[in-house]
Parts: sequence; structure tokens; C-alpha cells
Amino acid sequence: MKPNPEQANLIENICNCKSWDGIIRKLLPKARYIVGICTGVMKHYTAELEFYCKRLLLVSSLYACSKAFCGINVDPLCKPSDISYTFLPNMAYFEFLSVKNECDESIEMKSNDEYFELVDLVNVKVGQCYELVFSTCTGLYRYKVGNALIVSGFYNNAP
Repeated sequence: MKPNPEQANLIENICNCKSWDGIIRKLLPKARYIVGICTGVMKHYTAELEFYCKRLLLVSSLYACSKAFCGINVDPLCKPSDISYTFLPNMAYFEFLSVKNECDESIEMKSNDEYFELVDLVNVKVGQCYELVFSTCTGLYRYKVGNALIVSGFYNNAP
């Protein structure tokens, strides 16, 4: 690609605006949505994304970690605050470690020296908090992800 001074000047003018409110719409006028992670540790960035992308949909379509693809959002066009992922039982063998949950604000993981019982995918309970543990066909055995999850319901028998 050759340098394009006109395009560079256009981008510079847009970025020099007093406010970056809706800047993504200005830089990418044909964009229809933004794909990102809007849950977990990334949740606090959602307000900033909404500021920058004014009126563009924020889509969070999958739940994955560095070691496995875990689930999908069956309603990807929902608001970021309403996202709920459904586990895909064919991606790994999922188990769940019960987590003590006090007032939904303080989630405490069990330490390694405590006795715990793993619950498989179909035996989790709605409203209960769990830590995700999975095994894969590539050799990971009972890998603790460290994510605390709340079961909000079931979709086709998968939490």
C-alpha cells in the first residue's frame, strides 16, 4: 500500500476533535457493531466502549480462556449487562467447584488445601457460584481457570 496523505489528514482531524465521543463511528462510518469481551475483568471498560462507539452494538459472542473455548452467548445482540453464556459440552469436560458467595459482592475461592467436591456440567444449581475446572483431549486435566461464575439458567440442558 502506498502512503495516503489525504486519509492521514482526515484521521488526524477526527482525532484532534475536542471530544472523542463517538469517534469510532467517525473513523469507521460503515461499522455496524463492535466485537469484544464485556464480562468479567473487562466489564468495567464497557462504559468507555459505549462512549467511543455511540449507537454501535457491543457484541460479546463467546466465553473462552487461553486454554479452551467454553461457551457462546445465545443472544449476542443483548445489552452488555444482560450477557449470559451457555457452555458447549463438546468443547471440553467441564466441572465446577462450589464457591462461597456472600451477598454477590465478595466471592471467595476455596484454597487448594480445603476438601472440595467437583460438580459436573449437568448438576450445577441455578443461583450458585462456581469456579470453572475443565479437562481437554489435549492433555489438560482438571485445569482451574480461576473464574467465578454464577449459574443463571439452562439452555438445552447446558448451564
